[in-house]
Amino acid sequence: MVKFIQTKKVVQSIKSKNIQKDLMKMITRTEKTVKVSKKTAGIHVSNLIRTAVSLENTLPKKTRKSLVNAIFNDTKEELPHQWARYTDHECTGKGCIPHVGTDCAEDTVTHACYSY
Repeated sequence: MVKFIQTKKVVQSIKSKNIQKDLMKMITRTEKTVKVSKKTAGIHVSNLIRTAVSLENTLPKKTRKSLVNAIFNDTKEELPHQWARYTDHECTGKGCIPHVGTDCAEDTVTHACYSY
């Protein structure tokens, strides 16, 4: 069973209590859904990753990176989500390309790419 242990620790380190509450609600919903449908839980994980990478004006880069990496680490291969993580890659108009020091995540369905 998937437990978001690392992800919850990162969420607790976020200063904004409202963002903490929203992210924890998403995590709790995903944990409950895993018991019923891994496919649906995977969709929730995709939404959680999308939310984390989209908070670029709200969360510091280090926190965003920690949050995304924690989600990937907590879900590993157990939940089918539509994101791929690339280390030492940067997002461009052509997707993720090699670039030392930057990581990115790519939505494998829409090919939307986010550096973090």
